[in-house]
Amino acid sequence: MNKEIIKFINTNNLLLNAKYFKQLCNKEKIYAVVKSNAYGHSLKHCIPTLNNIVDGYAVASNLEALKLKKLTEKPIVVIGAFSTIKLKKCIENNIQISIKSRFEALKIIKISNLLNFFCKVHIIVNSGMNRLGVSKLRELKQILHLIEKNKYVQIVGIFSHIGGSDSNSNRTQEQFKKFLKFRNLIPNIPAHIVNTENFLKYPEMRLDISRIGIGLYGFGCNELLPVMTIKAKIINILNVKKDSFIGYGTNFKVNKNSKLAVVSIGYANGLMRTYAKKGYFLINDKKAKICANICMNMTIVDISNIEKVKIGDYATILGTDNKKSISAKFIAKCCKTIEYEILTNFSSIPTTIKTSSKY
Repeated sequence: MNKEIIKFINTNNLLLNAKYFKQLCNKEKIYAVVKSNAYGHSLKHCIPTLNNIVDGYAVASNLEALKLKKLTEKPIVVIGAFSTIKLKKCIENNIQISIKSRFEALKIIKISNLLNFFCKVHIIVNSGMNRLGVSKLRELKQILHLIEKNKYVQIVGIFSHIGGSDSNSNRTQEQFKKFLKFRNLIPNIPAHIVNTENFLKYPEMRLDISRIGIGLYGFGCNELLPVMTIKAKIINILNVKKDSFIGYGTNFKVNKNSKLAVVSIGYANGLMRTYAKKGYFLINDKKAKICANICMNMTIVDISNIEKVKIGDYATILGTDNKKSISAKFIAKCCKTIEYEILTNFSSIPTTIKTSSKY
């Protein structure tokens, strides 16, 4: 390895995670949520593995859908906001579009008629997250009436997003009840509302399609295996005297003579600056505490108690180094955020496939 930063994607763990969700299903289909470059894991590397298990895919935008189309023939639905960017090309490539209003239904009808091309759509329902979707039954009826009269547009799904990721079961139940009222207007159309968390907690809510995102990448329950590993090269080693300031500012000072390593990763590469206070890397299976403000492309760690470290070795930023590991959940807790942000922050790092079943 000679790269400054390496991202490994364990495709075997990805496959095992996908199989875990598949075996829990009854008759419902699984759509893998692969927005934001598969949550930072790389579409190009994940899709060949997921294609063997999942029934379709969900992305956030038309541009993501077109990239994904080059990698799979399975159904693709854009679950993000309606956009006219590359919309004609999406329709021509049989990508399913989501609409949330009468205006958007008219837009889709107009473009489909101009193209003389068939378009499949999903209807987004605002069941209580108050972000996107049809909020009133009256408007849904208007949309249904418009589409029923048009030969080029077909409704193939109706869905909503649950906002109760903080385990607020009352809010979740209320959203589900409201969504069912909308679904009852078109009971024969496939419906979907659950994400990873709701899939695991509320089997009765799975309906026809389950959208699984973060679970595929190893988060949601103990049975799942993390997929991403990040390693960065040590580019300098130095000895500093007691009471020396380290890095930018005066927030960090060593309280004894110390041996430090400079690692080639920083906030420009996805490592959050707030991780500096409590964070550490793994070097030779030992914790190397971050001992300065995280720089744009470098991070300084204390290796005073770690033997046989040399320039050119790699530090583990996320993942496992022999017997010890650093999880995205731990980093997220230190940074007071969620695993999603930690993973997607590393999206731009080039990816290498790792097929071992070990993380």
